[in-house]
Order: sequence, then C-alpha cells, then structure tokens
Amino acid sequence: MCYLCVFFPRLLDYRKPEVESLAELFGAFGDNQNGDFSSKNRSLEWKLPLHHHPDSPFHFVNLPSEEVARNIANRSILVKGMYELWGEGGSYEELKDSILSYPDERKLPYLDSNSTFKITVDTFGKVTSFQEQKELIQGLSYIPFKGQIKLKNPDHNFWLIETDDYGANNGLPPIVQKSIFFAREVGGADRKLIPTYHSFWSNDHDLFLLLIRGADIDIRVVRDGRGPDCNVWSNFKQYGLPMPIGLLRADNDLAARMLIMGGRLVFFYPVLREDDFAENHFPEHPCFKLIATSEQILSSRYSRVLLTMVKTDPYTEELAEAARLKHIDFRENHSLNTGGNMCRFYELIRWCYAMYDQQETII
Repeated sequence: MCYLCVFFPRLLDYRKPEVESLAELFGAFGDNQNGDFSSKNRSLEWKLPLHHHPDSPFHFVNLPSEEVARNIANRSILVKGMYELWGEGGSYEELKDSILSYPDERKLPYLDSNSTFKITVDTFGKVTSFQEQKELIQGLSYIPFKGQIKLKNPDHNFWLIETDDYGANNGLPPIVQKSIFFAREVGGADRKLIPTYHSFWSNDHDLFLLLIRGADIDIRVVRDGRGPDCNVWSNFKQYGLPMPIGLLRADNDLAARMLIMGGRLVFFYPVLREDDFAENHFPEHPCFKLIATSEQILSSRYSRVLLTMVKTDPYTEELAEAARLKHIDFRENHSLNTGGNMCRFYELIRWCYAMYDQQETII
C-alpha cells in the first residue's frame, strides 16, 4: 500500500536510505532465506506528489503493511510521520472530491462513535493563525466523524497538511502549485525515544542517531559518564539496541571477514566538491555491494559522503587477495584526488561493531 511519508527538512541525502534500511530491518523485503542480499528488489518504490521538487519533505512510498509503516516512522530520525492518504488536491474543492471518493470501507473503521479523534492543521512554507486553522477544520464537516474529539492521546490522529505555492525565494524546495493533503496518521516520530546522552560526539545530533556507530568517544566518558542512566552504554538501552560485541578499528577487509551475510559497512568518505565524484571513485571490496551514497556538505570546497555497503559474498582468501590489490590501485589513483591527508585521516577513524542476532552491522 502507498503511504504519504513526510520528512523533516534536513539531511536530504540521508532520508530515503534510512527508510530503506529500516524497511529491511522490519521485514519489508522478506526473510532473506534465499541469501540474496544483492537483489535489486531490495529497494522501495518511491513517488513524488504532483508539482513537488525531489527535495520536498513529501514523498509517497509503497510498503507491504501498516505495521511496517508504523515501525519505520516510530524508529526513524528523519521521518516526521507516515500517513494513510484519504485525499489530496490543489484546492479545498479538489480535496473534498478526493476524500469523498476514497473507499468507505477504508474510512468507516476510524469514524466510529466509540472512538476518539483529533485533527491537526500543518502548513509548510506559510504561517496559519489559530482562527484560520479552526475554519479549515470546520470545512471538513462533510467527513462523517461520529466519535468524540480528544486533544490528548486520541485513538486516531488526522492531519490536514497544506503546502503553499511560495516559489523559490525562501530557501525551501520550490513548489509550482499549492498542495493539500488529508490523511490518517499511521506512525510518527517519537522524540522521547531519542537518547538523552551522546558522549563527546563531533557530528550533529541527528547524524549521530543515524549512525549509532560509537566513534568519536572520549575515554573520560567511557570511564566516568554521568551516572548509571547517563553514559555511553545507556544509549543502547534507551534506543532499544543490543549491546555491541566490541568496538573494532577496521578496514574493509576486516569488516568483510567479521560481518555476517547481509551485514552493513557504513563509513564517511571525504570528497572535494569541485570534483565530479562518481561511484567508481569510492572504495570497493569484492564482498560488498554499494547500496547508498549520502552527501553531507561541510563547506564550499569539501563534503563527505556516507557510504553504505552490504555484504553479498562470503569471505575467502582469494577475495581477500583481490581486495588487497584493488585497494592498492585505489590508493595510488585516488588519494591525491580526494584530499590526500584528509583521506588518510578518515581511514583511521572507521569503526565497526557487530550486533547480537542482527542482520545489520554499522560503522
């Protein structure tokens, strides 16, 4: 089923890869019994709303079940919410026609007199006064809600979302035409689940949570922390992650040897922005397939790309030798083109840890 996925407007290159990773974690692609971790079918179907820019926070994504959509939304850092779309349009007249044409069998279970509900008005690119929000909600009187209104912890949350046709002069992704969505919330970001303590972490807050990789930890924090519920190890409990087997300084070959099939190797790779960096300029290994590249711009000249690789082939001595030769060739041909010393510095800060009984392992 297709769901409306609304992102927070930041870390744009990281949004879809995070959702794809969580979709695999929650079984959206099956149970991996065939061991084919390189299949092209292991990706989601995405679609943009009409007239929306690729950087827009609004995307449609096809997911196998509401449970998977809810789990992704509740676990994600960059997803604001997942919604079952009841109607959309470029005007409120079009929205009404769209909602009334949505199948009654999909709507009626959430309009029952024994349930409670709430409608929230959310606008993107404009400010709406309380009075305007009230009038917009009253304009939805054609929807036969029979339940009680409850502003705190209702059974069902509905959202009226409007994007303004503000052009391209305010720093937001350009939208040619106004879009209005009415949808039932399936799952939303729960900021209470965000760990309260992240040690001495050099990256920004959300990027830390995307990686959960354990690098850049000051030894004083490991030793002292701030009590039993405010230290490095409590992060894993707060975020519902199993404890790591160990933190290991590693290169691609060590990761290829240690990771289980389907495990993931994730690390930053620095680039010069004036270079036309293509995927064939990134490090490779015969045991891994590159599945995502997510750029973070650091300055007008430098950026770093988060590379996500999945282990698709078992480790053998023959592959190890092929990887060694490929690494030598890569180092000789690309180190100067990717920042020289900076590239070698980033090689020193790659980390990986294996997770108990998990299909994913993260650097």
